Amino acid sequence: MKFNTNDLGYKLLSGKLRESRKQSEQLNKFVAGLFDSDGTVGVHRDNKGVLRLECSITQTDSNDPDGELLKALCSFYGLGTVYLKTLKKETHSNQWFWKMSVKHTKMLFNRFGKHLIIKRFHFQNLIDVHEYWNDIEQEDLSVLRKVSRQISATKTYKKHISPAYLAGLIAGDGHVRVAYRKRWNKKYNKFFRSNELRISIQLHQDDRAVLDKIKSDYGGSVSNRKNADTVTWQLSLGKGSHKSAMNIVPKLIQYSCLECKYIKLLDILEFHKQLAETK
Repeated sequence: MKFNTNDLGYKLLSGKLRESRKQSEQLNKFVAGLFDSDGTVGVHRDNKGVLRLECSITQTDSNDPDGELLKALCSFYGLGTVYLKTLKKETHSNQWFWKMSVKHTKMLFNRFGKHLIIKRFHFQNLIDVHEYWNDIEQEDLSVLRKVSRQISATKTYKKHISPAYLAGLIAGDGHVRVAYRKRWNKKYNKFFRSNELRISIQLHQDDRAVLDKIKSDYGGSVSNRKNADTVTWQLSLGKGSHKSAMNIVPKLIQYSCLECKYIKLLDILEFHKQLAETK
């Protein structure tokens, strides 16, 4: 395990995270970001016609080969079960699922619901359907699930995006790019060292307000992809972005709980520490 002992990821995965208000609230924020990116909640009728409420969070085995993150979350909260689903298509990664039944779904929402940004009202809508609309027809249920997500989209958001929530969002729909290479420059007829250090998050265009607020709080740029319904926030953290890197990266390291992305954040931080020493 590559985590530093003072960081949230180490305390969670080592089982040393205490149920103190401060530590558990930071974890709740991380899980909220993770759920807003890789979480789903739904209401359906089982084979006996009983209305069921369930939620789950997924991680590909390419990101978390042994499912350590979801297993640690399952253990800490004492909710749900974790299992690996093997996909038939070779082009797709197998997925780890942390899945919860009706009771555990509501218990988890009570823990982290106030920190959700993208799916908070959709989650609450489906809880209300399960509690107060038990006689809903299947056709109406299908329409309601779709409409609920649409009307619950985040049109505006003004509160500060916490580093713990952002770390969770990056663990799900984020990408941390760390690449060092030499590139040939025709003008000067020689090689120049090029560093590709950046963080990015891709969301549905309906949730652009969240990425706009991340840009406002931490810098970077937000752009729409052509002929696509997604929008991307990107923050370059190369040589010319030393101040931005030293502002955001240590905070993300402190709260990141997914090892593969934690390690890349450490690489970016080390690069900028060495850069500061050479000045």
